Amino acid sequence: FSRKKLQWFETLGCVLLTLGLVAVGAADIVTKNDDKNEPGLLLRLVGIGLAFGTQAAYSLEYVISEHFLQNLDMDVFFSVGVMGVWGVALFIAVVFPIFTVTPPTGSISPLYHENVIDTLDMLHSSSRLAWLVAFV
Repeated sequence: FSRKKLQWFETLGCVLLTLGLVAVGAADIVTKNDDKNEPGLLLRLVGIGLAFGTQAAYSLEYVISEHFLQNLDMDVFFSVGVMGVWGVALFIAVVFPIFTVTPPTGSISPLYHENVIDTLDMLHSSSRLAWLVAFV
């Protein structure tokens, strides 16, 4: 895809990284824990799949940005701005709905559960807070 032949050490690095990820994922699957709050096998597999998916998405983003920078002579700051706009759009379209529909139960729910409507109401009612979120 990138028309660049990988050096032997780059290929070795990719292989070692993949083996390390597989080893960590396999260890998480086979580890038995008596804690009642631990997720089951299906949720562990979903979590591992999501981790692999995010790495694949990041790799795709990296390849696309390199293509734009090298082949299309795009300005670096414009490329970063486009990535930021896409990041905000995907966050609003994907993450906010997930935060909204997930139930606030479980021992780790305060780490990820967010009341989006309440957050937007706080931003709307406080111009100082909105300014800090937008510019800091």
